Amino acid sequence: MGATLDNVGHDAAELFGEAPSMAFVTVKEADLSCLTLMAEEAGVQAVRIGATGGDTLSVKNLFDIPVKDIVAASRKPL
Repeated sequence: MGATLDNVGHDAAELFGEAPSMAFVTVKEADLSCLTLMAEEAGVQAVRIGATGGDTLSVKNLFDIPVKDIVAASRKPL
């Protein structure tokens, strides 16, 4: 499954880094307001950065990669 990330900065380290306090969560669009409220009540920042779906991983102004290419690359030995 692909994704379109249209609300991200241009720093790849920020997007793909392993910060100890960052998590990516997917929810149905209808559940987004509930998740946002739960995060707010817990004192946790929640930001919508995009949507899942399609056959491409697209990051605004950075790249568009077909999921099939990502899968093929992940199966090749280093």
